[in-house]
Amino acid sequence: MLITCPLFIPVTDVAGIGNTLKGFISALSLTNDVCIVPNKNAMLGDYTMVLDASHIGSKDGRESFSTCRFLVLKYEENEQRNLNNEFSNYNTPDMDNRLFWYLFSTRSMIDWYYDRTLICDHVFNRIMSAIDKIKWGQLIIDEVNKYKDHIPPSTLGVSVRSWTAPHERNINRPYSSSVYIDAIRNTLNNNNIECIFMSYDNTNIKYHFNEVLNGKHVIEYIKPVNISELQYAVIKMLLLSKCNYFICNRISTYSELVFWFSRCKQRVVPLY
Repeated sequence: MLITCPLFIPVTDVAGIGNTLKGFISALSLTNDVCIVPNKNAMLGDYTMVLDASHIGSKDGRESFSTCRFLVLKYEENEQRNLNNEFSNYNTPDMDNRLFWYLFSTRSMIDWYYDRTLICDHVFNRIMSAIDKIKWGQLIIDEVNKYKDHIPPSTLGVSVRSWTAPHERNINRPYSSSVYIDAIRNTLNNNNIECIFMSYDNTNIKYHFNEVLNGKHVIEYIKPVNISELQYAVIKMLLLSKCNYFICNRISTYSELVFWFSRCKQRVVPLY
C-alpha cells in the first residue's frame, strides 16, 4: 500500500457521482482503508443507499482524500504518456490535501480519454484493482441483475448529458440534441446494433430523441418510486457499462465511470 494512514472521501453539497466515485476509486488504488462520509444534505450524497456498509465511515482519525481525477503516480509517469486535455494541471496534483501531493505526477494525465490502448498496463491494472474492491449495496446488485439480461450483446448505450440534472445548477457547458442524434445515426449506420439503451440526466429532454429512436429497439431504466436519485444514477451507470458501444459527453466524469466499469472494453463515441 502506498498510503498507510486511513482516508475518507468527502461528499460536497453539489457533488455528482462521477467526482465522488473517481476519488474513491483513486484512493482504493492506494490503500484498502478508505471510507466515504455520506452527506445527506446533497441530493446525490447519501452513499449508505448504494454502497456496502464496509465502505461507509466518518472523518474521525482519517485524512481527507478529495479528487475527481484518476491521478498518475510519480513512478508511473515514465510509462504512462501524457493525455492532454483542456483541464490538465501541470503545476500541482488536482487534489485538496497537500499531504499526498508528493505521490502524484504533474506531467502525465489520463482523464477524459476513452481508449484502452492509451492507458499503460500498470495504471490500468491499479485502477481496475480498486474498482474490483467496490462492494455495492444489495438493492443495487438486485436491480442491475434484474435488468442486465435485457441488454443484448450488441447494444448502443447513450448517456445524454444536458447539464440540467436535478442536482446541477448553472453549469455552463454545451448541449445540443442534434449532436447526439447525429452520433446515434452514424453509429447505427456503421455497426450491427441490436438495441439502444437510453439514459438521460434530465428526463424532460427525452422528446428530443423521438424521431431518431422511432422504430428502433429501445430500452430505458425507468426510475421506480422506491429508488433514490443516487441509486438511480448508479444503477444506470452500471447498466450502461454492459453496452458494447457508448455515446457520451467526453468531459463527464459519469461517462468516464461507465467506460471504466466496462473494463475499458467499450467502443466509445465521445462528444464535445
